[in-house]
Amino acid sequence: MSKTSTRFSRAIAALIATLALLAASMVVTPSASAAEIDEIRPDNNQSKYVEGTDPAAWLFDPLRVHRIDIQISQNSFNILNASSYNSKAEYQAASMKFTTDTGVIVTQNNQVGLRLKGGWGSFRNLDQKAAFKIKTNFVKGENFFGLKKITLNNMVQDASMLHEATVYRLYRAMGVPAPRVGYVNVFVNGINYGLHANIETYDDVMLKRWMPSTKNLYEGAYFQDVIGSQYQQIEADEGDPLDRTDLAALATANDTMDGAQWYNAWSKLVDVEEFINEWAVERYAAHWDGYSWTIKNNYYLHTTEQGVFSLHPWGSDQTLLGHLPFLETNSVGVMFIKCIQYSPCQQLYKGALRSVHLKAQELQLPSTIDDIFTDIQTHIRTDPWTGGSSDGAWGTANASKDFFGQREWYLNSEIGSDQATNLEVTYNFTGFGVGDTATATVTRRGGTGSIVYKVVGGESNCSVNFSSGLLRINKLGYCRVMARSSATAGWAASVDVDVFNNTTKAGKVEIAPIDGITYNTEAEVSFTSLSTGTPAVSVTGPCTYSGTKILATSGEGTCTLLVEVPTDGEFTAASATLQIPLLRVQEQETPLTDTLEYKGELPKGGSINLLKAPDKVVGACTVSQLQLTATSLQGSCIVTFEAHNTPTQAFPRTVHVVKLVNGVQSFPSTVTKAASFSKKKNTKVLIATSRTIKTNLGASTTWVTNGQCKMTISGSNIYVAVKAKATCRVSLKSRSIFGLPVLTRSWVIGY
Repeated sequence: MSKTSTRFSRAIAALIATLALLAASMVVTPSASAAEIDEIRPDNNQSKYVEGTDPAAWLFDPLRVHRIDIQISQNSFNILNASSYNSKAEYQAASMKFTTDTGVIVTQNNQVGLRLKGGWGSFRNLDQKAAFKIKTNFVKGENFFGLKKITLNNMVQDASMLHEATVYRLYRAMGVPAPRVGYVNVFVNGINYGLHANIETYDDVMLKRWMPSTKNLYEGAYFQDVIGSQYQQIEADEGDPLDRTDLAALATANDTMDGAQWYNAWSKLVDVEEFINEWAVERYAAHWDGYSWTIKNNYYLHTTEQGVFSLHPWGSDQTLLGHLPFLETNSVGVMFIKCIQYSPCQQLYKGALRSVHLKAQELQLPSTIDDIFTDIQTHIRTDPWTGGSSDGAWGTANASKDFFGQREWYLNSEIGSDQATNLEVTYNFTGFGVGDTATATVTRRGGTGSIVYKVVGGESNCSVNFSSGLLRINKLGYCRVMARSSATAGWAASVDVDVFNNTTKAGKVEIAPIDGITYNTEAEVSFTSLSTGTPAVSVTGPCTYSGTKILATSGEGTCTLLVEVPTDGEFTAASATLQIPLLRVQEQETPLTDTLEYKGELPKGGSINLLKAPDKVVGACTVSQLQLTATSLQGSCIVTFEAHNTPTQAFPRTVHVVKLVNGVQSFPSTVTKAASFSKKKNTKVLIATSRTIKTNLGASTTWVTNGQCKMTISGSNIYVAVKAKATCRVSLKSRSIFGLPVLTRSWVIGY
């Protein structure tokens, strides 16, 4: 090869690399680098619940709700819709657009596979709230931030929509490999399927984060256990489905042994601590649809190359409600039963239960529930399948919070406690009106276990938090609360509280919540009051109030709404305040220019006025004093505006591609040469075949005539009529465009 050819090849390679770099700056690809991922989800914008440093970690932030748009053909839609829970259609070709909660489009028109998912009870067709599996490696070699599949649960059996995110967090904290969870709103062919949980998929991608190696991954379903011939029916998701020697060895121990013999054989085949921790979390969280309870469902078994089994949870949507006896031996999970029936294994399990309880307290899971619900409640209301309300979800979420407060009670009742028993509790009130609260103070006690509280008299008059003892007055009357130490077999102490204080009932005002108001929009103000006095409504902050509506005059900060209602003789005066966050208008993009002629192309030497200084310009363009100038007649330049806010607007990160073209102007072929001329009076000469003439760059034009002639228009043709023995100069001039020189063309017509 000659030196010239070599230089040419290197130049081509450099050009290709440059074009690839420019393309990468326009669209964040599924296999993005760490730096590009930071562009989408900077670390300082992740919540504390993000786990892992892998490229996909940010997708499983339960405090961020993203959006997935799927497009499939009508034929594929019909094929999927004909699925049932036990007969699902194969993956259908589709395109996916993923938009982050901040409005960044991560990828679009990327070919993926789509199918429906779900089992008995959770499966829904496309005319209902369907659940989905997205195969991101539908095209060989593709992935989505390292993920091969995206699992989207419809949460139709979890009214709170946060059980999976909460419970899997507890599993992982106990060292049990379990999915991470995020949230997305799902649209298919423009149809809103509502809020879905993005559940990390059990596959080789996930397992590499936890396991030293993988030989097989088995997925257990309804009534399948590692016994007899049942293990042959368990589905193999990873590894050789025909090589089940590892399962066979485990089944042999389960079928033929009990007690110490079984435990000795079993402990050589499994990670004992991991198995027992999995069972402990399963029972602690009341996961009745898992391995250890009556159905033997929703579990995975993993083996390393060394043949060591681990047990993994699935289907935890129906947890955190009710109670499963910790030591129930009528369960059907064979390995769990054998462990409970063998004392050394049972003691390990009891210890694991207490460790789970301590870990749940350390994680502050009720606060986790509050955090997640605060983030997803707006999306629950806009989910078309929830009826526009989050009340049911909030009620279930609160029940789940109470669930954790009751765990200590059940643990001590079923597996015992060794702490001292003496206990004395008093209450300190802030007031004696409806809505007032009282805090519990432990004045004397033995041991270090926790204390739980229960209303035992006047149940409709007051309510008490099971764990903290915080008491709330619901109405006037009598209330009796009893407190119990985890060290005692019964209630250890009690306190009577008479909440009646005078003949005037306590007034109360409740303002309906307003999640936020967007700049220059109104929100309806609604409130209720026990007193029938005339209310006074006022507002402080950048808002105005008129009639029944509050208007935001800014897009940042908060407004405080104050409602005051005087006494009506029956109820005392009362007031309430509401803090309302103000929201910016969410714009679609940052505009580039207000130059009307700009249509995405800019000629060499041409300039356009920018509306804002760009954060980054790549390519053959320069920027000076908000003016972008093209310095080449081919290629493109990339203008990037990072996400930014004004007091009233929020602009997403926007990338504009400016195509560079030749800067030489010319008139179109509709302008004739004006060559035809006859020496007769008022001869008409055709000079153009279009009434509207623009240059090749889009500049508008004007006609100018000088001399004894007249311009006329007939249809789309333009003529010049010259008087006999006269001369006429006809000129066509373009106006200036992009700062380029004016283009002029003239003809002299006459005798």
